[in-house]
Amino acid sequence: MASMKEIIEINIVRETRGVSRQGFGTPLFLGNTSVGWASGEVVRTYTSLDSVLEDFSDTAPEYTAAQRIFGQQVSPTYIKIGRHRNGTVSADVVVTPVSSTLYSVTVDGVEASYTSDVDATAQEIVTGLEAAFATAAAPGSFEDNGDGTFTIFSADSDNFTLITSVNLEETLNSESLTQALTNIANQDNDWYFVTAYTHDPEDMLEIAGYVQAITALYFTSYNGPDALDSTATNDPGSRLQALDYSRTVIMYAEDESEYPECAIVGLQAPKDPGSTTWKFKTVSGVTPSNLSTTNSIVLKGTKYDFGKGYNTYEPTGGRTIFAEGRVVNSEYIDIIRGADWLEARMRERIFMTLVNSEKIPYTSTGFAIIEGRMREVLNEGIEVGLLGSYKVTVPNPRNRDPNDRANRVATGFEFRGVLQGAVHAIEIAGTLEI
Repeated sequence: MASMKEIIEINIVRETRGVSRQGFGTPLFLGNTSVGWASGEVVRTYTSLDSVLEDFSDTAPEYTAAQRIFGQQVSPTYIKIGRHRNGTVSADVVVTPVSSTLYSVTVDGVEASYTSDVDATAQEIVTGLEAAFATAAAPGSFEDNGDGTFTIFSADSDNFTLITSVNLEETLNSESLTQALTNIANQDNDWYFVTAYTHDPEDMLEIAGYVQAITALYFTSYNGPDALDSTATNDPGSRLQALDYSRTVIMYAEDESEYPECAIVGLQAPKDPGSTTWKFKTVSGVTPSNLSTTNSIVLKGTKYDFGKGYNTYEPTGGRTIFAEGRVVNSEYIDIIRGADWLEARMRERIFMTLVNSEKIPYTSTGFAIIEGRMREVLNEGIEVGLLGSYKVTVPNPRNRDPNDRANRVATGFEFRGVLQGAVHAIEIAGTLEI
């Protein structure tokens, strides 16, 4: 039988594959509870408070934070909980070479030993101990640093013991908050809002420094009396403000153990970036601060200045509201988040076009394709309430630098967006006459 394919040949190429999308509504809580984690596991995803209770007790900071996040009128579909490991995560060991000598390391009760020869070197001893470590199946891992030293990484940082023989000198290492967040990101980086179990000022500065370098926002709280002192400059808000950090939100809390920062994140995270201002919001499960007018102004300033960079949660006009909705360097939270969203979505949209097309030509037609992707995202920005209007500038491909054309680099695309903004304060002048 003859086939219709002999007459009509149709070949369909699917240019429909998507690319991964960065999430802008996912909170990450960094906890320090040690139980329940599998070896090497540093982050988990939870879809409800009950699922958190399966892994953590109802007194754990992870559970309290999840209560605040999931307990709002609207809340995220899921949250991530990451692990800051307690105890010793590794030990750096320096070898002093001595000929014809027994060297040993005992890790969690398992011994690995090596006897040096008559002309021993430090590197030779390291190599011998590494082989013995593998043969003994000692817990953890052994890393030869290549310079006559080695590092042992613990299998369980909470239950790590190390005994070394003479001529070996060890330095025990704990995990920093930066290392913990880096390890979490390497395992799962699909999160945007960072909160943490610790409210120690030095810890805040470390986390804030890490988050400042990535596309995320860090929320924390503090209730030290120095925050209320207009002359004090060593409180965390003042120090973060002096660093001009644009990705840290700090609030003055009546009770920081309630994790009030998690409550405001839980309420606002599900909403489209740019669609909501963070000021005026009321949350559940948080004790409001009864501040004097002076204290409130010291913390968050007025409509024309920014105080010490704090947000507050206090009664105002018969309601309890979050104010002012700023990061510590005075920019509004919704603008930072909206700009991050716009950048990520435009990059994703254009990249998807590049990988799903045979090619985008270096012509007016090709540049129009890029323009179209830009406008699609900018139009979304208007729809969600981030932008009021925008203007796109598209270059002439033939006027590009010959070196750019030769290297296939399309330069000169620009857009200028006008933010919708939000009303936070109102001034009205009136006159009464008789």
